[in-house]
Amino acid sequence: MTQMPPIEPRQPQPQPEPLAPPRVQIQPIPPAESPRKSRGGLCLLLLILIGSLLVNMALLTNMARNAGLGGSQMVQPMPLKSMLLEDADTDDAIAVIRIDGIITERPVGGMLGGVEGTDYEFVKQQVAAALADENVRGVVLEVNSPGGGATASDMMLEELKKLPAGGKKIVVHMGSVAASGGYYVSMSGETILAQPTTITGSIGVIGQVMNVQGLMEDKLGIKTTVFKSGAYKDVPSAFRDMSEEEFRYVQDTLIGPFYERFLSMVDEGRPKLTREQIRPLADGRVFMGQVAVDNGLVDRLGSYEDAIVEARRLAGLSQSRVIGYSRQMTVLEMLGLSSNAPRSASVVNVSRDAIHSLSTPEVLMLWQL
Repeated sequence: MTQMPPIEPRQPQPQPEPLAPPRVQIQPIPPAESPRKSRGGLCLLLLILIGSLLVNMALLTNMARNAGLGGSQMVQPMPLKSMLLEDADTDDAIAVIRIDGIITERPVGGMLGGVEGTDYEFVKQQVAAALADENVRGVVLEVNSPGGGATASDMMLEELKKLPAGGKKIVVHMGSVAASGGYYVSMSGETILAQPTTITGSIGVIGQVMNVQGLMEDKLGIKTTVFKSGAYKDVPSAFRDMSEEEFRYVQDTLIGPFYERFLSMVDEGRPKLTREQIRPLADGRVFMGQVAVDNGLVDRLGSYEDAIVEARRLAGLSQSRVIGYSRQMTVLEMLGLSSNAPRSASVVNVSRDAIHSLSTPEVLMLWQL
């Protein structure tokens, strides 16, 4: 018999090592914010949202007004508030009336409300307040303006003349700029003081009309057809060039008479100068303080404080209080959200009135740098 080979015993298989359980990292829980901090952040966010809402409402309101979507916007005069600028042991007072920025007929608002420049209505209110106050013995007119509308400047000057007619003499102090319309309103003063660095003069008027014919016809392909009853009915026009005859017509009809009235007011306000002496200075040029004094356009150099002293002297006062005036505006009016808020001139107006204004020349007493 064949013998079977011996059977070798099986070697035990190595067992795999058991897997270690996964490590779980426990993050510490941050301490909860205090209710006070949480409420503070919420209040700040709420204030930001409310502020953003008010700003956007102001912008939309002004845009609606300018686009003619708000109907008739008659601005009512805002209440006037008297301010004590300098105290003294007396009831007698010198009133300060300020003309800052562009001169306009009615209040003109900024992008976010408020009032830009100085308007005739505001000056009229201040003049009335000074005339009604028996304690006001004189007035300092603080002028810092390059001028503005010719009619607005003329209306303002006529209103200011009521003060000396009512026994309250005016001393003018010129700030950085008192040019063109700014110089025009200064003719209400008995004495004119200027800073050495004041820019004044610019006696004359200017008017301009935009010509958009090339834009309309060449770029947009729009042509205008005019029906008119007379040769000058569409003069000047923004949609065509003017002839030499039409140019002379506008120059002689509008610019000339305004210019001659300017000369007359300077002749009246500067009695030491003759019309022949004024005319060579009235070609639109400006003068620094001392040169203006040398040419008789200003009486002497002096500060605001010097003007107050001079006003007291003319009123026969050894001392006085100094008062001023400001507009009382509500928060809504300052943001341009009130129906009484000034109409804004900061947003481009694309209404029919704006297109019409392209052909309507506004005669300005304005110094343009």
